[in-house]
Amino acid sequence: MKKETLTIDCREMQPPEPFVKVLQMVNDLKADEEIIMINRHEPGMLFTKLKELEMSYEVEKKPDGHVEIRIWKEN
Repeated sequence: MKKETLTIDCREMQPPEPFVKVLQMVNDLKADEEIIMINRHEPGMLFTKLKELEMSYEVEKKPDGHVEIRIWKEN
């Protein structure tokens, strides 16, 4: 089943705004949705929190240096 993708571009946000906004989205995430977070760098503290919440994620580094993090709930 294809998941609906919710995208948030955090490259222009200042800490802790990206962390706070993505966690708000995670809390509201439905089983058929995933989040794509676009960020300037890998957000280590967010990864720790996602593990605590038992969320899955994948990181893709882009040629221009930014990262895209895909976040979803396992079924």
